[in-house]
Amino acid sequence: MHYRSNLRSVLVVVLIALCALYVSLLWNTVPYYQSSGGIALWHSGFAESLARSGPFAYPPHLAFPQGAPIALGASLSYLQYILMALFGMGGLDSYSVAGFLFAVAAVTGCYFFARGLGVSRPLSIALALLFLSQAFFSLHVIGYGAVGFGFGFLPAFCAVFRYVCNNHDGARSTIILNGVLLTFTMIFFAFLDGYSFVMAVATGVALLVSQSLFERGKWRIHLWNLALLTFASGIAFLLYNAYVPAVGLPGYPLNIFAFLSVHIPSLFRPTAGYSILYDFLDLSKVRLATEYVGAGLGNHESAFLSITALIVLVASFFIRIAKVWRIAALLLIVGGGLMAIGPVLPESNGEFQGSKLVSAERAPLITMPTYPLYTSVPGLDQMRATYRWLAVVKLGFWILVCLFCGYLASRFRHGQAIAFAVIVLMTLETSRPPLGQWLAGKKQYDMANSLQRDLTADIETFVPPGSKLLVLPITNDFVVHAVAAKAGVYTYNVAGDKNLLIAASERPAEITGISEAGACLLNQLFVAAERGQIDFLAFRMFDSHRGLRGWIWPPSRAEIEENASVALQLSKGVPPALVSKGKFFWFVDAHKVDRSMTKSGCPQS
Repeated sequence: MHYRSNLRSVLVVVLIALCALYVSLLWNTVPYYQSSGGIALWHSGFAESLARSGPFAYPPHLAFPQGAPIALGASLSYLQYILMALFGMGGLDSYSVAGFLFAVAAVTGCYFFARGLGVSRPLSIALALLFLSQAFFSLHVIGYGAVGFGFGFLPAFCAVFRYVCNNHDGARSTIILNGVLLTFTMIFFAFLDGYSFVMAVATGVALLVSQSLFERGKWRIHLWNLALLTFASGIAFLLYNAYVPAVGLPGYPLNIFAFLSVHIPSLFRPTAGYSILYDFLDLSKVRLATEYVGAGLGNHESAFLSITALIVLVASFFIRIAKVWRIAALLLIVGGGLMAIGPVLPESNGEFQGSKLVSAERAPLITMPTYPLYTSVPGLDQMRATYRWLAVVKLGFWILVCLFCGYLASRFRHGQAIAFAVIVLMTLETSRPPLGQWLAGKKQYDMANSLQRDLTADIETFVPPGSKLLVLPITNDFVVHAVAAKAGVYTYNVAGDKNLLIAASERPAEITGISEAGACLLNQLFVAAERGQIDFLAFRMFDSHRGLRGWIWPPSRAEIEENASVALQLSKGVPPALVSKGKFFWFVDAHKVDRSMTKSGCPQS
């Protein structure tokens, strides 16, 4: 009997690992083979800097001189740093290995949550695969890295929070351990992604509300659990805000929320290319980003809820399943749906007959029930991508499917087989074709490695390690961010909305002067070099934002020529003898600029 139990446990571990490998394939994180392209480079830029400087300060090679706080995905970048420090991995490989480990953890979280609902081991693993293989989650991992990983960990949070809520034996050690476990969980979420952190808090509140409705004799326990959640979330929030400087981010205008609200028609009919089943049956709809209100990448591309899930929703009202979790799931579906719609909605949330996305700016807006929430709760006015709350909606539906499959398996002779059929059907409804992902991920991996190799070689040829470098024009610079630490230089450039604002607020006046100098460039460069603020100035020959999605490396000749014209304009007045032309950058050695080259009448900042 003991032998069989051990064998069963080993089999579960193997199946979890295989399931995680398949999820990694869909997430473009198969170790040493796939990459998510630009977002992998972005996270790896932080990790490379930590690996060279140590983990106890901001990554110093970015946003010099203060360094760049990891405003998004610190939990991920620090895991990459550990892998690089222990095993000598490169940045991109550490990202794919970290992504695989996150997939293992996410599958394990889904498994234990489903098991806690009374679902069998095989069904629990299948349910984990169903949740994590949905196109909505894979697209967010590929496009936004830590954001998608955070969504994938929501079932794991449910498992942890359920354990904390139900583990009350009165012992002081148990209370302390519960508090520590929940606090570390919330810290992990806070430093991974703000959206999933807020969603985890909302999910915990939904569970507590549901428990209080059906377990009225345990009000002291419910209040204690609420206090624990508040304490853990508060500690995580304070630590994050202590780590990332406040920059006074303004709230976004309402039309931006309308632009990024969930595309409602896509909830009920899949978009072509994002459903294995409906693509095969030719029932999915071709949707172009330029023809719809709302951005793509999860908004209309992967918003589909699944017909099977809707049927399960209706069936949940007529079968005997755990009331607490049924009500919690319904709260997540309704609450998450309202948050996904956002504070306002365009009167036409569908097609604009070939018009551009900017039509959302002119569309009449309808005020929604969540308007007071978005305008009064601190931070929500900055969470412009309201459609991401679909993660909570999909979590609610998945919980109902878990309950439904457990019900089928326990009530019918062939219930487990029927439950498997339901899971397979839903997976085919909501998942992208894996072969395309396998090939695309490999292509992105090769291009990302090529980008790092080419740009690092270009910088190393002209800029000695340890030099202070500024690349113009200053933008949301994903590629310089990705290679600075690898090339061993300290750059004033950085990528990420919040990091840009932080860097701009703390950038030395001499460097700001260079970026705004125009015809007085040499004057500002001379002053900055004389004061030890800069060693080299560079002009890029490619689109600095190519590192996000849909990019191709190397850049085309037309792109290089276009950026060369920008570089010529910016470097007007710089003697050609001072310019060293690499393949992807033009460099100017700031220490070769002398006073005789400066112009009279220019400010000396």
